[in-house]
Amino acid sequence: MKKQRIWPYFLIASCFALFVPLPLLPFTPFYAILYRRTSLIMALWISAGCGFILDLLSVSPFGTQTLIATTATFFLYRYRIYFVDKPVGLLSYTLIISVFLTFLNRISHFLYDPTFPFTLKGFATDFLLLPLADALYALLFFSYPLIIYRFLKKQWFRFHFLKKVSRKKKEDSIHDT
Repeated sequence: MKKQRIWPYFLIASCFALFVPLPLLPFTPFYAILYRRTSLIMALWISAGCGFILDLLSVSPFGTQTLIATTATFFLYRYRIYFVDKPVGLLSYTLIISVFLTFLNRISHFLYDPTFPFTLKGFATDFLLLPLADALYALLFFSYPLIIYRFLKKQWFRFHFLKKVSRKKKEDSIHDT
């Protein structure tokens, strides 16, 4: 079995976390891919590293994001078998991970600041719109580039193969005359 690489997805998520100022959870699609391609222990370590990166970039108490990332990995890793390795599977698994991470983030905010407001507008934004945006982010930045790469690779191979065949036919026609 060929070992599947996860570092390109980590680079995409890291660049998104560092340079894009949108209120999304940047490592959520990476977690979905990570759970599908690695063992539980490896997934826990890598998610702890991603949580550490998010801790360095966030204003919450240090260690909170690491704890949230490893807790989410521990609880959601077992559900990886129910999602297919297709864009729709990545989209739906990212949606579930995003809702769970948002829930854990809300709990941690409530523990550190009990005056944190919980309104209907906040609920709709945090638990409906942002997970959908995370799922769309997974589709656009994690699934579609791979689909486009495979398509271009197939077209490139077809072009070179046809080029060689036409060259061979041309040479055969020259030698036949």
